[in-house]
Amino acid sequence: MEKYMMKNAGIFGLLFALAAGFSAVSNAQELKPELSKKLLGQFPRADRNGDGKLSGSEWATVEKVILRRQPAADADGNGTLSQAEQAKLLKNLPGKPAANAPAANASPAQLAKFLKQYPESDADGDSKLSLKEAATYRKALQNSKGKIAGKKGTFISDPGWKEKRFPDHAVCYLTPEQMTQRFGDAFPNMPKSKDGYLRVVGTGHSFMKPGYTTLPSICAAAGLSQTLFTHTSGGMTGSTRYKWEQENGIFGFDKKPKPKLLPAIANAGWDVMLWGPYSQDQPEYYTCWIDFCLKYNPDMTFYLSDAWIRLWPYDGGKPPQDESQYTPEFLTALEAEKHKLFAAQLAPLRKQYPGKIFILPTSLAVTKAAVLQVNGELPGVESLHKMVTGKERSIWRDHRGHVGPGFDRLEGYVFYATLYKKTPELIETDIKFPGNQSFPSPELDALFRKIAWQAVTENPLSGVTDTNGDGIGD
Repeated sequence: MEKYMMKNAGIFGLLFALAAGFSAVSNAQELKPELSKKLLGQFPRADRNGDGKLSGSEWATVEKVILRRQPAADADGNGTLSQAEQAKLLKNLPGKPAANAPAANASPAQLAKFLKQYPESDADGDSKLSLKEAATYRKALQNSKGKIAGKKGTFISDPGWKEKRFPDHAVCYLTPEQMTQRFGDAFPNMPKSKDGYLRVVGTGHSFMKPGYTTLPSICAAAGLSQTLFTHTSGGMTGSTRYKWEQENGIFGFDKKPKPKLLPAIANAGWDVMLWGPYSQDQPEYYTCWIDFCLKYNPDMTFYLSDAWIRLWPYDGGKPPQDESQYTPEFLTALEAEKHKLFAAQLAPLRKQYPGKIFILPTSLAVTKAAVLQVNGELPGVESLHKMVTGKERSIWRDHRGHVGPGFDRLEGYVFYATLYKKTPELIETDIKFPGNQSFPSPELDALFRKIAWQAVTENPLSGVTDTNGDGIGD
């Protein structure tokens, strides 16, 4: 009965798996008391016997997480942390995650300082940090039990992720009836469509927002009454890991669940689940959602957006003086490298769930648009990056890599083309997008539709091919 919720820690091979036997005692030298104290500040639930220190199997569990996340900490490569290595680790570990978070009445200068330290706190990507965003991120830091942002972008997840079972109070273990009784039934319950629309649930962050916002409008113009039920928020708080913990009331949200998708998935019919990727994702962050969905909706399929390339790292990097280095060759090579890494990470999941796991190839679509812009073939788009040129109508608009005006349509077209296996070029009815309709021009919009279909049919992980070129998937 519980097999569907078991995490397969080994499915990503040695890259992601921990050594077997969490109950075994680590063969490392005795844990330094000061390191034990600091680690417990980040992993309080690792202290299973409540004695206020890490020992035996408790330290074994945390040590393995550290070694997997920070292999450089094991300087001699013997698989354990010596006293000297522990001392070095102690110096490098962050303090209490939220210690430097701005107060509720923080000044603009304090907010700007926090944004510089934690770029991911800027949930809407407007390069300004609001008090609400700061408060949300402060809570995320507190709930995460580890360093999640900053210049190095490191994160250590709660050791509970490597246990065989989530805490017994996790919402996922309730029956559908219990979920409804406890959390209500305020979710769509649509029967399978006769007109062919897909019932879609999804998580995600700001990189998914453009597609989630425009997909319903695109589907409406195509004659589809799209059902889209999502649980999203900015940055790390929209990641699959965070949403699972939040909805289940586990780890940082211990016994304080905020379920939204779980009751809907268990009580209604769904066809597809979508996710946005996040840095340092692990396989178990996805298998928990997949297994839960398949228990109640065995025919569901799953799509992970591959986001898109960034022209320079947002975590401390500086933009160049001009865009001369961004040649078509440079952009294409960057895209190829990203695709190779993403495909390698996704391969084990695709193997474990054959015919179930696909991607939304937004990265290839944005890269194709960038190449056209460099060649002067993207009408109305003034530059690649606003941070380099200062021009508003650019493909990328900020230090985090959010897309500029109009490119929400491009992502929406990619979502539509992938899910429905049809080119948006076949949609003849005017699409009533939300917001300003003056840009993009009809010419650029038509080009976006073409680019989206090219990206979807050229990327082998999308699951869509069009061998006869009729704009409808084979």
